[in-house]
Amino acid sequence: MKRYLTILFALLMSASFASAVPLYINYQGYLTNPTGTPLDTTVSMTFKFYGFMHELIWTESHPAVTVSDGYFNVILGSEVFITDSIFASGIALLEVTVGSDLPMSPMIQSHTVPYAFRTGTVDGATGGTLYSSLSVGNTNSIPSYESFAVGGDHVITVSPATIAGGSGNSVTATYGFIGAGIYNEVNSAGGVCGGGYGNEMSSAGSSNVIGGGYHNDITGSGNYNVIGGGYENVATSTGGTIGGGSRNRVFGEYATIAGGGGPLAGDSNLATGTASTISGGRSNRATGAYSIVGGGQGNNASGEHSIIGGGSGNTVSQFRAAILGGESNTASGQRSAVSGGFNNSASGSIAFVGGGGTNQATGFAAAIAGGQQNTILSQDAFIGGGQGNVVEGIQSSICGGAFNRVRNNYSVIAGGGGSLIDSNYINGLNSFIGAGSRNVVTGNFSMVGAGVSNKITGNNAVIGGGDGNRIEDATSPLNSSYSFIGGGRNNRARGEYSVVVGGGGSVSADSNSARGSYSFVGGGQKGNAEGLQSVVCGGLSNASTGEKSFCGGGQGNTASGLRSFVGAGSLNTASNQDATVGGGFQNVASGSGTTVPGGVGNEATGSFSTAMGFRAKANHTGSFVWADNTVADFASTASNQFSLRSSGGVRIATTTTGTVGVKLDNGDTAWEVLSDSTKKTNRKAVNTSEILDKITQLRIEEWNYSHQDESNTHIGPMAQSFHALFGYGAAIQELAKRCAKLEEQNRQLQVQIQTLLAGDKQTHSK
Repeated sequence: MKRYLTILFALLMSASFASAVPLYINYQGYLTNPTGTPLDTTVSMTFKFYGFMHELIWTESHPAVTVSDGYFNVILGSEVFITDSIFASGIALLEVTVGSDLPMSPMIQSHTVPYAFRTGTVDGATGGTLYSSLSVGNTNSIPSYESFAVGGDHVITVSPATIAGGSGNSVTATYGFIGAGIYNEVNSAGGVCGGGYGNEMSSAGSSNVIGGGYHNDITGSGNYNVIGGGYENVATSTGGTIGGGSRNRVFGEYATIAGGGGPLAGDSNLATGTASTISGGRSNRATGAYSIVGGGQGNNASGEHSIIGGGSGNTVSQFRAAILGGESNTASGQRSAVSGGFNNSASGSIAFVGGGGTNQATGFAAAIAGGQQNTILSQDAFIGGGQGNVVEGIQSSICGGAFNRVRNNYSVIAGGGGSLIDSNYINGLNSFIGAGSRNVVTGNFSMVGAGVSNKITGNNAVIGGGDGNRIEDATSPLNSSYSFIGGGRNNRARGEYSVVVGGGGSVSADSNSARGSYSFVGGGQKGNAEGLQSVVCGGLSNASTGEKSFCGGGQGNTASGLRSFVGAGSLNTASNQDATVGGGFQNVASGSGTTVPGGVGNEATGSFSTAMGFRAKANHTGSFVWADNTVADFASTASNQFSLRSSGGVRIATTTTGTVGVKLDNGDTAWEVLSDSTKKTNRKAVNTSEILDKITQLRIEEWNYSHQDESNTHIGPMAQSFHALFGYGAAIQELAKRCAKLEEQNRQLQVQIQTLLAGDKQTHSK
């Protein structure tokens, strides 16, 4: 059963008679079980004293110790005598074992007791005031005045000096003091050694202190050094301090090592810089003046006013640089800092690495917040995190992502990237990539928002996103400056101030292209705005190759003339300047200033001509041709001619109801007036014979219009002469009646002739 021991009265001495040295120690304690309940039982107990080097110097067993309500009492020395030699070294550690349990931990150090083992004699003591030296113990060697030695085998060669206890201690400098211990040496004026084993103060300086420990040394000529304790610590300068630990070295003035170190020579901490400090740890170095190492292992602060908080293998080599922790980090730039991480380096002045691994901030005032394998080669640059990012431009930044690179000044990559082949890249001044992968910006003041494999070589250009879009010109990168691609796929903006909003396709052949300066492609696929200030709004395979040309949409349309226009439709062409095709299918406006509003298969080839309908051909200058859906071409025959093919007739109305006007029916050669009795008023009969008689008075002339060629002649009366005789056109009605009568007579004669001819054929056949 595991037991717990509470010490109530430790190492109490019990005297058998007043004048004799007590040889017993009254030991009392308190035992409980693991749950805290006091024991009521009888147990066996073993007691052992260990010396300074943990060597066993006394043991005693008590087979039956009564425990009542947790309390017990044992008289040590009742079985094995206790002698004063047990306490000769100044340190006696008591170990207690209950039954078969493991020894109690920790051991108890016997510092103070109510009684002490008295020496048998005091040489030269006669009572009252002591004016000469005093030696208490055996074989001490001291001067005859102002020296004091307690113990055995001590050596004091100067006065005044004191050895308060222990064995084999030595004081060779005035005002030296050794409190206890074994084989300690004070060779420094005013030096103090509290105790311990084999400590040495050989300095030519003064006022040095060793509190205790094992083989600690204060050497050299420095003053005011302090070693509190520990093992094989060394202080050689002035004002140095070692609190404890093992194998630590303070060589710098007013330097401090609080503790730490280790059993091997390579484990020692070393403070050589003036006023440098090592708080603890192992194998740390503070070699720069006013440098600090908080702890850890294998850290080296060699820069003046530098600091390492902890970690392992960290190095600070420049003025006021700092590493807070981590492993194998380096701060080699003035006022540089590494917060933590692994294998990070801040080599630029005022550079910073927050954490991560294998990051390098080499530029002035460069900063890497974290990530892995990131590098800054320029000043005032920043990397937020990610992996494998590189900034070479002044005041440039990569916020995150992987394997991104900025090579020019004042540029930013927000994130994205990926593997080595997926990285984003900027070589332009004041440029930006938001995210995505394989995006490239080499132009100045340009931007890619996101997407994949987008590229800008022009200045002041923007790609919003998408895939495989390019703002570049093969002949000169500057030709594509001030251009824009909103998104889409495989689009190209090659002209200055050109725009592609979106669209495109999965292969480069499907791309939209704004080649001309100030050109525009809204969307669609395979659009080509090649002309200066040309526009393709959308559609499929449309092209505006002429300067200031326009294609609205549709498919396969081409506006190649200066200021040419194709609104929509399919396979339409406006190939001359100021030519227009509104829409339709396979229409052509190839003459200057020509127009095809729409339809199918129309052609306006003459300058300023117009063709519309179906297969209308305006081949002459200024001609206007409208054709119905008859499956045949209908072409102009002269310049400035109005041609109309309407196999269903023509009607021209002058009212909204369409009942007043003229018409020309299919096959007619003259216009017929639209007439409806229900639309007329003030109707009355006239003498048509009288009117017809007046016609004989009309003068019939041959003439041509003043704007016509002389060869273009006409025959007929003048309108003024006709109106002078009739006032209005009443004669026409009488003429129409007589013409109808003559036509009826002619029809009857034709019937009679046909009858006679048929009878004659029958006679001959008989």
